Amino acid sequence: MVTSTDWLNAGQSLFIKDGRKSLAISALCKKLDVTKGSFYHHFKSMDGYRVELEKFMKKKVKVYLHKRSRKP
Repeated sequence: MVTSTDWLNAGQSLFIKDGRKSLAISALCKKLDVTKGSFYHHFKSMDGYRVELEKFMKKKVKVYLHKRSRKP
């Protein structure tokens, strides 16, 4: 079963590899090998997904930077 986090990880991967324009529902579905219905089970719209993806990626960067700042 695909989770919201799986969708966000897939989006992050596509975004890093090919940029913002690569974030299409069809590309995400292909990457996860699922149907569009699965996307809409977790997110109301692509705009909503992009907002969540931005939060997800910012949080990961923040955690990374915090860990780096604590190393001697």
